[in-house]
Amino acid sequence: MNKFFCLLLALSMTTHTAARADEPVDTVRVLLDMAAQNSADPINGRYIHQDYFSANMLLRFFSEDFTQKFAMALLKTNERRHELMIDWDPIVGGQDNCPLENITYGPATKSKSRIEITVAFEAKACFGDDSGGNNVSKVTFTLEREELMPGSPVYLIDDIAHPGEPSLKTTLVEIAK
Repeated sequence: MNKFFCLLLALSMTTHTAARADEPVDTVRVLLDMAAQNSADPINGRYIHQDYFSANMLLRFFSEDFTQKFAMALLKTNERRHELMIDWDPIVGGQDNCPLENITYGPATKSKSRIEITVAFEAKACFGDDSGGNNVSKVTFTLEREELMPGSPVYLIDDIAHPGEPSLKTTLVEIAK
């Protein structure tokens, strides 16, 4: 356990390299592209699933604070054994969904060192239209500006939230208790 904790702690302190950090929406787009692929119909009878929270993803696209909270939640989940840490798709916002359609990125709203980007998409279109035509889901990404090298700021995902639900970071903190 101590080796595991030390490894996660070391990983959480490693340098981040966000994709095209001058464009915060590109960081968000990486996760939405993964979500779209994860929800797509199988290819040759096989689903291809990409992990949003692999060590590589955490180190490249997520803030240091988010990565540390994720690591603490993972450790607590490991102590409990036989428990899933996250049993739903935190990007899409549920367990069951259809292939994502009509993905749109809202304008980035900036405040101090943070940027929020809200993404809208249809994830339940294949279930039929019994929701009165309101099949649009939204997710808001909060990105934190981190300056890893002087004069080279990057925006990394610090939280993910769906309307009316606790944010992912809040959920991770609860899991870690």
